[in-house]
Amino acid sequence: MNPYFDFSKDSSKVKNYLAGGLGSKDISKVNISKLTEEETTKAQLTVADKSASRIQNGYYFMDIPAFKNGSDEWHLSVMLSDRSIPLEIPNLLEEDYEFDLTIPDGFVMVNKPVEIKNGNTLNISIYQSGNHIKIKRSLHLAQKTLSHADYTNFREAMIQWNNTNYRTIILKKTNN
Repeated sequence: MNPYFDFSKDSSKVKNYLAGGLGSKDISKVNISKLTEEETTKAQLTVADKSASRIQNGYYFMDIPAFKNGSDEWHLSVMLSDRSIPLEIPNLLEEDYEFDLTIPDGFVMVNKPVEIKNGNTLNISIYQSGNHIKIKRSLHLAQKTLSHADYTNFREAMIQWNNTNYRTIILKKTNN
C-alpha cells in the first residue's frame, strides 16, 4: 500500500513506517507539513523520552531513523566487489532525510563531522552546531538496471549509505 494514503487518513501512521532508532512508542507527536505524491512529504516528530537511545559506559547511542520501505528493504548491505552481469534493483528511488536534533546542554556529539558526496547518487552530512545535530542523508537511484560500468559507483554508494558510522549518533556528557 502506498504510504501517502495511510498518512492522509491518519498522520500518526508515519510512526509505523520508521525503522532504526525510533519505535512508535518513542514518538509522542507527529505533524505532516506536505502531503501529495508529487511533492516531498515532511513529518515533524517529537520524541517522548530518552528511550530512543542506548547508554553504554557513559555514551548515548541513537540510531538515525529511516523509512522501512526504502532502500533498507532491499538488504544490499553486502555486495560483491565485481559483477559480470547487470544488477536490477526493485525500483527507482529518491530517499531523503533531514534531521535537526536538539540535544540537552552539557552534551557533545562524539562522531566526527562528515560530508560525503558520490555524484548525484549519495549525499551524507552530519555535524553539530551548538546544541543541534544536523543530519542530511540522500540516496537517489535514477535507473533500475545497473550495468557493469555503473555497478562500482552504486556499490560504493551503498557501502557508505549502510555504514553504521553514518547511521548512529553518539553523544557524551561533558564535565561542565
